[in-house]
Amino acid sequence: MLTKRPKRQYVSEIVNLEDMVPQNHFLRVIEKYFDWNFIYEEVEKQYSIFGRPSIDPVVLFKIHILKFLFNEDSLRKTYESLNYNNLYRWFIGYNLNEEVPNHSTYSQNYKRKFCKLEKDILQTVFDKVIDLLIEYDCLDMTAVYIDSTNTKAYANKKKNHKEIVKIEAKKYQKELELEIALKALQEEDLTNDEYIEEVQRIIKCNEEMPTEELLGEKEIIVSDTDKDAGMLYKSDKEKMFAYNSTVICDGNNYALTVDVNPSNMHDSIAFYTAFDKFVDKFSNDMPKYFVGDAAYITPHICKTLIDLKMIPCVPYKRPMTKEGYFKKYEYIYDEANDIYIVLIIVI
Repeated sequence: MLTKRPKRQYVSEIVNLEDMVPQNHFLRVIEKYFDWNFIYEEVEKQYSIFGRPSIDPVVLFKIHILKFLFNEDSLRKTYESLNYNNLYRWFIGYNLNEEVPNHSTYSQNYKRKFCKLEKDILQTVFDKVIDLLIEYDCLDMTAVYIDSTNTKAYANKKKNHKEIVKIEAKKYQKELELEIALKALQEEDLTNDEYIEEVQRIIKCNEEMPTEELLGEKEIIVSDTDKDAGMLYKSDKEKMFAYNSTVICDGNNYALTVDVNPSNMHDSIAFYTAFDKFVDKFSNDMPKYFVGDAAYITPHICKTLIDLKMIPCVPYKRPMTKEGYFKKYEYIYDEANDIYIVLIIVI
């Protein structure tokens, strides 16, 4: 039988916001297991004991988390959704008739308070979630996977200028030079005491040498709006300012570390900061396999993984020798003398 609803009539109803949220919703899981009270301790020194009561800082950070959980386009849109989204209201602890904060509240608090904190609270939230995953044995650390993706920056690609910047040495330059110096020392005729003394001197000099040793200069394109973004060339015609986000995840697809760099930084260079964060967090539970794509095939990355008892799992990559240079297969390794020999055939 056809049913036709009557014309809408506005009546007063007594509703319970708690009953409107499904019991199996993932936000309930977050509220049950995640303790937000640490935020009060982090921001307490930024608030005065006098004056008008502030908006609860936990509420501000919960709203910021909602933006990421529900893929909102902007924080402004998330704040606008609070006016009619009852699920959002329940999560931040606001009643149906309670006035929600304005979108400018968070930005003003960030400028005046949160940017002065010793550590980023959003990163702390991320770390505490990882701690919960470890506590409840949710991670599969047999193998971990690394990859990166580019995120477009909110910057006009036409508003830019060129700058000359210094080219810094590779992160592993000091380590490589130390290894070369120690290997050369073994060939010298020294007593044990002299050898130990020379090793200590070399290590001390290596530690005192600046990490960012300059190698030259290069010209780069810098955005007038967002100086931290890098110019990304997706094709000959398409280019944009963007960021490179490097993520390391486990076998259950949980993101373990996230690191952001300008998009003009190669994946093999961005690897090190993300990997250092991973090692700091999981030094007691290192995986057996470390999986990456062809961008991470460099001798030093493989050596770094092998030194930590991990097996690098990377695809085969064809040799990419520059024109005018010898190809890899033209070198022969002399194991007895620990040298490489190049065969040159003259016709």
